[in-house]
Amino acid sequence: MFAMPLPATAAYDALSGVDCSKTGAKSGDPTSSAVCVSKDSGDPISGSNGILLKITNIIAYIAGAAAVIVIILGGLRYVTSNGDSNNVASAKITATGALIGLAIIIVARSLINYLVNRL
Repeated sequence: MFAMPLPATAAYDALSGVDCSKTGAKSGDPTSSAVCVSKDSGDPISGSNGILLKITNIIAYIAGAAAVIVIILGGLRYVTSNGDSNNVASAKITATGALIGLAIIIVARSLINYLVNRL
């Protein structure tokens, strides 16, 4: 009852039908509209749509998925340790290391996105 799926609105491009070639702004210049102004720096390497950001995002997604898998494996090792102190300690170290790695991945990706969009 409480677990309702959220609508997939993130994949919808709200501005896909905007035509910036027509004059609609008061000054007569269509690019002076707030909708038509491009936020892209134009640099194909380090711009906001550049290859650097795309590669960084792919690496972050792969590393994040690997960290989640390692967390799950650490949890399974913990559950199946049957109270053996060596296995319990090893499982805790595995899960803790994966959690720290996941936090580093999130912070690094956020920092790179911030720097690319600001510079």
